[in-house]
Formats: sequence, C-alpha cells, structure tokens
Amino acid sequence: MGFSTYIQITNGTGNSANTLNGRGNLPALSTISATSGPEGANTPGVRLDPTTTAALTCYAIGFYVTQSLYNGGPTYVTDGNGIFTGTNAGTTFPAKLYYNANYGSNTLNYTLCATGQNCASGAQICTLVWDLSSTALSGTSAGTTIPISLLNNQYDLDGNGTYSPVVTANTTVYCLNTPFPSDNPVYICQDEFSRIQQFLG
Repeated sequence: MGFSTYIQITNGTGNSANTLNGRGNLPALSTISATSGPEGANTPGVRLDPTTTAALTCYAIGFYVTQSLYNGGPTYVTDGNGIFTGTNAGTTFPAKLYYNANYGSNTLNYTLCATGQNCASGAQICTLVWDLSSTALSGTSAGTTIPISLLNNQYDLDGNGTYSPVVTANTTVYCLNTPFPSDNPVYICQDEFSRIQQFLG
C-alpha cells in the first residue's frame, strides 16, 4: 500500500465534551451521566486528533464499553462489577470519522453513565473502544485519494479471530466507599464485612 499511519482521537469540546471524566465523590447506588445540556441534549463525542493529520477519513465499525481499572474492597474487585454503562448514541456502523484542515471534522457521539457500587472505592477507569476498518483514506492537493493502512494496535474484540485496529478513550470516575454502620466507624462496606466475618468464623 505504501502509506501507513497511527490514528489518534481526542475528546470533543463544547457540546461534545465528556462531562463525566474526572468526576468524584460517587457513593453506592448513585448515578451520574456524561450527557449534559438542557434536557440532556448534549452527548459526549470523540474526534480525530487534528494535531496528527491534515486530511484523513476512517471508518468505525463497532463500539465497546469496558472497565479497565477497578478499585475498592476485594469483593468488588474480584467480582469485577463495573460501574459504567454506555451506548453509541444512535450511530449506525460503519460510521465515517474524518478531519480536514480546510473543511473541519465530525464526532462519534456516545452516552456514558457511572453508577456507584457497594465496596467500590477510589478511581474507576472506563475504556471506550472503537473498532476500525483496517484501511483509511487521505488525499493530495490534486484531489487524488490515497489508501492508508492503520498502525493502531489490533484486538480480537468479538472473539471470532478477526483482528481489527482500534482507537480508545479513557474516562475516570472516583467512587466513595459506603461504610458499614456501627457504633464505632468501620470503613468497610457490608459485603466486605460479611466476607471477613465468614473467613474468621
């Protein structure tokens, strides 16, 4: 093919900003959302990083929400009950993602919520993953289209042995542990108290 590049994305700004990233003090059973604006009209989005390309078009073919960091009591961490849920905000795949220095760019929007879990405490990191087509397109000043192979890390996201390049974006939320109520403050959650009690007999 002759040409290759590594695609990077960045969080949207303004109406496409991710208002969930960096939020803290999330107690158990409370939910916060990345959607903002009047009546929740503004969903977050990502776009091609304009500092890495002058003109590029690629295609996203899938979207995944995973939790890549769990913090809290051993019960919570072992069970791996993630706090994040999200959707692709109505995007139909394959979806074009482009940037052109002269004509601007578009965003891939998504929804994202975090719900505090019992025993979750500290930083929880959500990794949003967009599965890409293996070939992107660029162009010349003469209007010639150039196919470009992607150097991004490749993963088998659906387990069928088909590896595709991906781009990712992280969101961090800080959870508060829900303390076990007692006469003397015990700063462990009910599940963890029960686990220790069972272990000790």
